[in-house]
Amino acid sequence: MNNIKPLNSRFSALLRKKPFPIPSPGSPLPPGILIDEEISPVYDSKWYFYPAKPGEVLADRYQTLVKVGWGVSSTVWLARDLQEHIEGPEKVVALKIANNNTSSASHEREVEEHIATTDPSHRGRSLIRTFIDSFEVTGPKGSYSCLVYPPMREPLSMYQRRFDNGKMPLPLIKTYIHVLLTGLDYLHKECRTVHTGKFIFSLASVGNTEPGRRIGGTSFSSIGLAFTGVWLQVDFYLEYPTVFELLDPTNAPGNLHS
Repeated sequence: MNNIKPLNSRFSALLRKKPFPIPSPGSPLPPGILIDEEISPVYDSKWYFYPAKPGEVLADRYQTLVKVGWGVSSTVWLARDLQEHIEGPEKVVALKIANNNTSSASHEREVEEHIATTDPSHRGRSLIRTFIDSFEVTGPKGSYSCLVYPPMREPLSMYQRRFDNGKMPLPLIKTYIHVLLTGLDYLHKECRTVHTGKFIFSLASVGNTEPGRRIGGTSFSSIGLAFTGVWLQVDFYLEYPTVFELLDPTNAPGNLHS
């Protein structure tokens, strides 16, 4: 009986997808050239980002493909899930790799867990995208927290280009506003978590990423740094966000809005 588990583990490993070959790295950029998160006005050089590379396998499961976004405290990578069956369809995820500010990353994870579990039956809960897996990776400057998300599809700013003159029909706009307010209702009333500042939410179309499946539904992107019961600090969000600037007319006590 003791030999069964090791045999099953080895057999399962044979049926997993295999990593793609790692591409040859290009020439390194000169140190004086600032890119991506380094050009942000709130970039803090005392926190180090994990030097992820295309083709790298993290947590013995996720193979990074391409960097798709960045913020003041993290980078986001599109990645393959190698745990899928070797003959099955490809499954991709979004990896949010935090910098080595461990207290900030830990707080973000705790807030998302709070949002995910406060009231799963609330209709606004399904509109808030929270992580589906998490792990730590060791880098040159310590430990880095990684959160795994279902990938987002095109943001509304790109989706609207499909319509005549780049304008979405009013009924569709009303639908998205209803979705937005339903999600905010869950965050405010149930989770006591409030998003403040100029950048409120990234609202993007989502759907099954398997080939041949129809796109459908909407979802908020990742929450970022948050404070339950008081306010939510806004990160510069990823996946090329669509931005909504809102005022909360209810002005609930203890909640700070701008």
